[in-house]
Amino acid sequence: MRIFGVVLNPKAADKAAKNIEKKMLQARKVALFQIAAKIHESAIKTINDNGDGTATRRYNPDRTVNVSKPGDTPNTDTGRLVQSIRMEFTDGGATALIGTNLKYGLYLEFGTSKMTARPWLSRAFKDNTEDAGEIFAKIYGKEK
Repeated sequence: MRIFGVVLNPKAADKAAKNIEKKMLQARKVALFQIAAKIHESAIKTINDNGDGTATRRYNPDRTVNVSKPGDTPNTDTGRLVQSIRMEFTDGGATALIGTNLKYGLYLEFGTSKMTARPWLSRAFKDNTEDAGEIFAKIYGKEK
């Protein structure tokens, strides 16, 4: 079955389409901000939670830390990684960047030839993006 229609007022249809596009873009930015904030918060929280691991002595300064198991989220040691995790937006709020400028954040995330990965950012992303469509739909529904 096919249904055909005729647009009687193309200018009004074009204006309505532009309003819908504007509303969707705004909803996308708001949803992106909410999702990025969840990822940012989750990355920090999982590192600070200090899960299972092995107590290991460190020096300079002298302390004992709970080293995470390979494959688990890293446990915090000095707090530098957690303090360095940033969230920023580019493209007028259409793109979110979350991460750290510390090299060892990359080493923890992907591992090295001498250390198994302890993913912290990809895990936070995975754990906090499954409901992204629902978040967008909820926000889009609220936009006027």
